[in-house]
Formats: sequence, C-alpha cells, structure tokens
Amino acid sequence: MKLLMIILFILAMSTGSAHAFVLNNANTLGSGKMAVSGIYSVTSITTQVPDVITADISNYTYGIVFQYGLLEDLDLMAGVGTLSYSITPDVAGVLRMDGGMLVGLGAKYELLDENDGFPVSLAFLLQHSSFPAILIDSGDEKPGWDNDTYYKLIISKIFPAFFPFAAVGVNSRELRVGDTASSSSIFQFDIGYGTAVSRNIFIGVELNWSGSWNDPVLDDILDAETRADALGYSFGVQYLF
Repeated sequence: MKLLMIILFILAMSTGSAHAFVLNNANTLGSGKMAVSGIYSVTSITTQVPDVITADISNYTYGIVFQYGLLEDLDLMAGVGTLSYSITPDVAGVLRMDGGMLVGLGAKYELLDENDGFPVSLAFLLQHSSFPAILIDSGDEKPGWDNDTYYKLIISKIFPAFFPFAAVGVNSRELRVGDTASSSSIFQFDIGYGTAVSRNIFIGVELNWSGSWNDPVLDDILDAETRADALGYSFGVQYLF
C-alpha cells in the first residue's frame, strides 16, 4: 500500500503541475470577436519523498484554444490538446504514466483596461482542465482523472512593439485513480512576452514556475512531507478573426 501511495504521489505531482492552456495576458478580445490559438508547453518537475525516492518528470502539452468575447471585458475559452510524460527513474517498472487528451474551459474578466486611462491592464482568469491519469499497480491498470482549477490574477502593459505580462495564482487540483484520491493547492507564477507579427497574428512566450508544494492527503498516509517543484515554458500563436 505504501509503495502504491508513493507512486500515486509521483503521478499527482506530475499532473498537478501541467500548466494552463492559455498564455496569461490581461487583455480581452472585445464583444463579438473571436480568436484561435495554438499552444505548446514543456514542464520539468522534481518530486521527493525524503529518504525514499526522488523522481524527475517532464510533461509536454500541445493544444488548440478557441476564445470568444462574450462582453467587452469578458472572454470565454475552450481548449483541447494532448499531454504526454517522461519520467526518471522508472520506479522498478511499476509506474507507467500514459498521456491522453486534455480538455478545458475558462473565462477571463478584465478588471482594468489601460485603454481607459489606467497605467496597466488587470484581469482575473478562471480555468478548469481535465486529463487522464493511469496507474499500473502489480500489473493491473487503474484509470483515473486529474482535475485542475486555476485562479489567476494577470497584469500586462502594451508598448508600441510588444506587451509584457505576468500572472500569479493557485492551481487547486484533485487526482482520482481507482478508489484513491489526492489533492493539493499549488502556487504558480508566470511571466511572459508577446508581440504582433501582423494585424491578425500574435505570438508569445511564457516562463511558468510552480512553488515548492506538498500533498496533505499523501503526507498523512506516508507519514512524510512530500515535496515538488516545477519550472516550464510555453509558446503560443494566436489568430484574431
């Protein structure tokens, strides 16, 4: 049972740090406008159960996001994509982390718009994403799902040739595999840069950091303080209709 919990911890940390499917600029599209974006993200995670195991995991996300301006200051988003993993060590061949389809919904509300005379733009982002999590225990495959809800406050500034942006927030995640559940809250900080390459095409890059976090559920089961840290980057291209 304890080995199963250690493996679940590794799986939980790797999925819980998969990043949001949008780049975090604070600007909304405007009422009735639409955009489509392609996103590629890579995240490297170091997970630890002290004196037991340290694992290095990378996850890779490819996605496409559809965005619609419901109101002048409110955008709705829907995204689909794929998620895959690599892990070192192999945990004695017991753990296999299969990727799969990533689906998500989100909304961004602009609190301040620098076009209205404010020095910066400020927005709140709410996003929920789900993707499969599969655990191999003694040869038996146990399917499950990882559910992540992101709450982020975003600030950005438009300059003539580019717009820097930053976001701070929390990912509240829950992992369920078989009859076992695990949950944690993960602090995240993002900083990025975007620019227009034409009237309708924008590109952006973003650095994503997730602070050292633990899983209280697994801490109690393992009688140890689990820890994880993550650093990643995202690249996106957006076409505005």
